Amino acid sequence: MAKYTIESDGHAIDIKKTVFGRDESVKYDGKGEVKTFFDSSFADYIFEKEENGETVRYKVVISDYIWPISWRIKVQKNGRIIYTNR
Repeated sequence: MAKYTIESDGHAIDIKKTVFGRDESVKYDGKGEVKTFFDSSFADYIFEKEENGETVRYKVVISDYIWPISWRIKVQKNGRIIYTNR
């Protein structure tokens, strides 16, 4: 299982991924986000949050890198990459 915590302007995005995706989750400040697209090789989580009086859009992409032992994680905020593990 892989776990990542990404900090963004005082907020935490927690990502958890298991081998077969059964326990895959993305949480923003401890609250779960809904998966918007899922395929056997990747999943996207796209959600909007209010931060400092402005609406921001996050996109979290979880994709197979060396299945089933490694994943590529990319987090974007308003279209700008704020984290990648590759």
